Amino acid sequence: TNEYGFFSIEVERANFRLIASYVGFQAQELSSNVAKIGQGLKIALKEDALLPGVEVRAQTKDMISRDAYQNVDVQKSLVDLSPSLGGVDDFLRSAQLLPGINGGIDGFGGLQVRGGEAGQNMMLLDGVTLFLPYHLLGAFSIYNPNTVNAAKLIQGGFPARYGGRVSSFFDVRTREGNQYEWQSQVSANLVNANVVTEGPLSDGKGALLVSARYSPSGALFNSFYENTIFQNDNIQLTSYFYDFNAKVNYQLGKKDRLYLSLFHGADRLANNFLDSLDEEDVTRETNFIWNNSIGSLRWNHTYNANLFSNTTLTFSNFGFELSSFELIEPQNGDPESFFLYTNLARNAEIGISTDFDYFYSNSLNFRLGAGFSRSLFNLELSFIDDDDVDITQLDTVDAAALDALSSPIASVALQSHAYGEAQYKFGDGWESNLGLRISAFYAEGRTYFNPEPRLALAYRPNKKSHWHLSGTRMLQYIHLISSTALRLPSDLWLPSSENIRPQDAWQGELGFAYQINNKLLLSTTAYYRNIGNVQAYVDSISYLEEIEEDTTQSYLTAGTAESYGLETSLSYKGESNGFLISYTIARAQRQFDAHNFGNPYAYEFDQRHQFKLFAYQKWGDWDFSLNWVYFSPNPRISFIAIEGGDVSRVDLNPAGEKNRLRGEAYHRLDISVGYKFEIGKTRHALKVGAYNVYNRANVALYELEEDNGLFQSYPIGSLGFLPSVGYKVRF
Repeated sequence: TNEYGFFSIEVERANFRLIASYVGFQAQELSSNVAKIGQGLKIALKEDALLPGVEVRAQTKDMISRDAYQNVDVQKSLVDLSPSLGGVDDFLRSAQLLPGINGGIDGFGGLQVRGGEAGQNMMLLDGVTLFLPYHLLGAFSIYNPNTVNAAKLIQGGFPARYGGRVSSFFDVRTREGNQYEWQSQVSANLVNANVVTEGPLSDGKGALLVSARYSPSGALFNSFYENTIFQNDNIQLTSYFYDFNAKVNYQLGKKDRLYLSLFHGADRLANNFLDSLDEEDVTRETNFIWNNSIGSLRWNHTYNANLFSNTTLTFSNFGFELSSFELIEPQNGDPESFFLYTNLARNAEIGISTDFDYFYSNSLNFRLGAGFSRSLFNLELSFIDDDDVDITQLDTVDAAALDALSSPIASVALQSHAYGEAQYKFGDGWESNLGLRISAFYAEGRTYFNPEPRLALAYRPNKKSHWHLSGTRMLQYIHLISSTALRLPSDLWLPSSENIRPQDAWQGELGFAYQINNKLLLSTTAYYRNIGNVQAYVDSISYLEEIEEDTTQSYLTAGTAESYGLETSLSYKGESNGFLISYTIARAQRQFDAHNFGNPYAYEFDQRHQFKLFAYQKWGDWDFSLNWVYFSPNPRISFIAIEGGDVSRVDLNPAGEKNRLRGEAYHRLDISVGYKFEIGKTRHALKVGAYNVYNRANVALYELEEDNGLFQSYPIGSLGFLPSVGYKVRF
């Protein structure tokens, strides 16, 4: 079926068998008398006896399934089985078990796919854009695993229906709710508590699903935050997050159904304290606050047995604010000194899109669509201290009063697209997807119009072998300008304009897969990607200086990102055990005229070698799993503290050899043990484990300290050994 459950099949004879299956549900076989030819067929699957997706059976899909163009469906069974951080199952963290995907600093650096940057990934939830899909600065994603129905990762053969980013797409669809009976699930772990309730509406014509998560404290990661963000002697951390999902679907008739999806989530990480010394009182306040609110209203319509449409209204609102305030009040009556550093980003987007699926025949399908969106970008990067403000003009000196003196810069952008795809099976074992996407973008008096051709070919010479080839062009019209230092998260979302051109990517890939036997699969893929007009801060930027609207471009420089590599994986799936082993050799580099004398240099997250192992074993109601990862050293990521004055980049590498110095290799082992049981009509699952079992002292980044005009570099540790416990009950 397509992602909405619609399918169309031509039958050549009156007697046939139809088998419908889905991970976590019992396969169902239907005979030819279930429906008349040309009429619709609705198939209701029953859940497995145990928790959905936990029991992995030989006749169901693999935990990681690929389509003809090697786009990956991350199955719920992988998320349930794999070791988790703090007991929190997470689709994005599980996706990092795949080759070519890196989570940065223990997941806190965002997602880098094939040498790309975090802002080059399109994160979707029910078709809506998420600008920052994380909780606790990247520890977890906002995708609640108990509400996810399907998660697709696209990193190679990009179909024409996907656009707006140049690195990858993570397309997550939430479940529609149980249309036949009410049921609930309650779970808790070391980080959050979660409740999910779902059930039918109006005699099975619709369903409602509601979920909520709350984390009263992120204390499990406080030592990490203290080391990497709040390095001072007085730590009084406050951290929490919550999110809420709701989904309603209702059948208007045999051919029409409406869906309403809502999500809201918010985080706060803060360190606020008052320190009274002998000669002065010091007030320090540092706040990270961010939130996501999204909504979608979707209408599915079936015109006939061959034509299906989906029309969606979307809304997305994202807000992020970092503020660092310090006030020193001398007790001898001297004037107060103070500063406020503010980094603010607020994005809002509304849009509408219509997509059509036309099943012309079993060998030829068409997908057509168009969409329009309007986006509002507000940004602020400012530094205000007692040299900039006459204190007599303020009623009180605090963060709110100083912040009122600055005003965000606002930009409006309009974006539209239209696309067409033709998927055709021909010859003996050939399949193709030929597509064209036309995109247009308008902001600040400048209009861009670009064609984005897409081509993918797949060839299966026999039942065991499979080849695929793809080539794509992708345009990205908005830019996430980031500092790689966690201490200075000066991330700004900027639309393309007269002076900032859109990112322009070309990617090609060639892959081969061989089914050694019915349980063992070997696959390998070679890729090359080139992205033009990548934006970055200039090396001479002073972070503690206000960006003015007419000088924004003076802080930025444009360049090129290039990456290439070879990804190889071997997967085994038996009746009660399995493993996934992958090795990636890759290179990612950047070239900017304003950096490194114009010479190419290694990207901050360039890792030449990645090795990953995931394995599981099931014995009755017990399951055991582990994963071990190894990353070769990437260039040193350094930071310096915000202490007033002028703060800019400091490079310890020799001139003209940017990012030559590398850190240490990263590796860790995670383990997990799960047990499932039933008590009466309730079903229970207990999962315990550990993250970084042998407590490897991995390096998060390097601190720079000045001594007599010389800078020294010192490593700052990342996450060490952490236990995990998770428990869920369903009734």
